This record gives sequence, structure tokens and C-alpha cells, in this order.
Amino acid sequence: MNNQGSKFINYVLRLRKKYREKKARRKLTKFSLDIKKYNDNGTFQFARFQESASFKHSGHTGDVIYALPTMKSIAATTSLYLNAGAKSSLPPGFRHPYGDDQLPEKVIEMLRPLLLSQNYINKVEKFTKDTQVDFDLDLFRGTSQNLAAGSISHWYFPMFGVSYDISEPWISLEQTKKNEYIIISRSSRYNNESLDYGFLSKYPKLGFVGIESEYSEIKKSVPRIEYFRVRDFLELALVINSSILFIGNQSFPYSIAEAMKVPRLLEQCLYAPNVIPVGGYSHPIVFQKQFEFIVGNYMS
Repeated sequence: MNNQGSKFINYVLRLRKKYREKKARRKLTKFSLDIKKYNDNGTFQFARFQESASFKHSGHTGDVIYALPTMKSIAATTSLYLNAGAKSSLPPGFRHPYGDDQLPEKVIEMLRPLLLSQNYINKVEKFTKDTQVDFDLDLFRGTSQNLAAGSISHWYFPMFGVSYDISEPWISLEQTKKNEYIIISRSSRYNNESLDYGFLSKYPKLGFVGIESEYSEIKKSVPRIEYFRVRDFLELALVINSSILFIGNQSFPYSIAEAMKVPRLLEQCLYAPNVIPVGGYSHPIVFQKQFEFIVGNYMS
């Protein structure tokens, strides 16, 4: 290539770099303006710690679990009202197993025993148009926070002016006897496609929690994995709590493992890493070699 051609290529590369920088600045400016607009006109419910308070939540089950630290930071005893009528706002191609409803009534019934097992929650009921609550846990929606990154638990903190040490458990169960099972959960959403679970077949006791279609899918790579069917989410939590190690992706069962701080590995989604393991024995898994090394080291 002659000198003139080289200069032209360098010129094109400089233009491309300037375009990308300008695009990034525009995006950052939009985020800043949106946040400023919300700061001027949005709704906040800043809270001082109190003896009791009631809360509303319309999100998926995992979001409910990640909202519990905010509830604990506001009140010693709490009542939670779950909105069964809220529709999912997921983008196309991200269909949730629950369908269009974020919290179907049957799911609320499965969630209630787990929530009521916690000493700081004294009531879990269905939210209706006549329900009056002290705090709306849906306030973070539409605030221009980057919900594809960070930690879901932290989405709530700015809306109420609170914080919580999420390295400590916020779901506690009576001590259950540990077994030798590695418990796995892998939903159809938020997969890291570079990871292969097949190497786990060399470990003798493997169990799966989740819906049957997810179990059928993982059996393709781990054929002899057992299916743990549960009646409700308290039973699910007991299964996870009794495992020697829990492995999951960014789904509801992992939120329970995170809340209890059991030994756990998180298959981290590369395009929406909004779950971060904190506290206890925990690792975010990004690479296959890392995955195999950490499991092998833990199980040795």
C-alpha cells in the first residue's frame, strides 16, 4: 500500500473514532438530561426507619426477592402487597415463563410461604385498586436508571434514600442438613451461550430446579441430572439451602441463593449483567475454563 492509501485509511479511522465518541456523548447527555428531568419532576418516597410499613410490588418473583433489603432498611415489620394484574414490559424475544403477567395469582400463592417464613414480613396479600400502602416499590421503573447493569437490589435504594448491606443474608431458614447435591437452575433467558454444563456429569449427585422445559433442555448436556419438583417457593428455598453448591443464571432460583448466601456460582449474562454475587462463597462465571476450575477446586 502506498503512502497516500495509508493516510486515507488513517483518516477514515479517525473519523470513525470521532463519530463513536460523539454518539457516546449524545447517549450520556440523554441519560443525564433524563435523570435531571426525573430529579425535578419524579416521585420519591424518602424514608426514615420505622416500626412497621406496607409495600406494593408489581415485578417478577426475582425482583420481589431483590426488593426485600429495601423493605428491611425501612421498617422492622412489613406487609407486602403483590400486584397480580401488572403486565410484563420485556422486549420482544424475552418471553417470561409466566407469560404476559409479571405475577400471576398462582405464583403469588407459591411465593407467599417463603415470604411469610421471614420474621420481618407479617403479611403477604394481593394488591387491589383499593389497597393503600406506605411505599411503592415500583418507583424505580421509568427513571432512566440503567437497568441492564449494576445490581437489582440497588435499583430501589435511590427512590427511598436508603441502603442495606447486601453481603449479609436477607432470607433466613431453619438450619437444614447439607446433602452432597450440586443444585442447578438455568432458565431460557439471560444465558451465557459460551458456557457448557456438560463437564458437571462427572460429579455424582446433580439436581435441577426450575420448570420442566428448562429441565428437558439441560438434560441434553447433563443426561443423568435429577429433577427436584417443588410445591412452593419455600420448598424451593429449602432444596437450595441444603445443597453443597448452587449454580444458576440470572433467574428466580438464583435470587433465593443470593438472598440466603449459600455457596453459589452465577452464570453471568454478558449483555445485561444486573446481578452481582456479594458475600459468602460466590463467583460470577464468565468463561468456560474459569467455570470448570472453580467447580473442580470447590469440590476437591
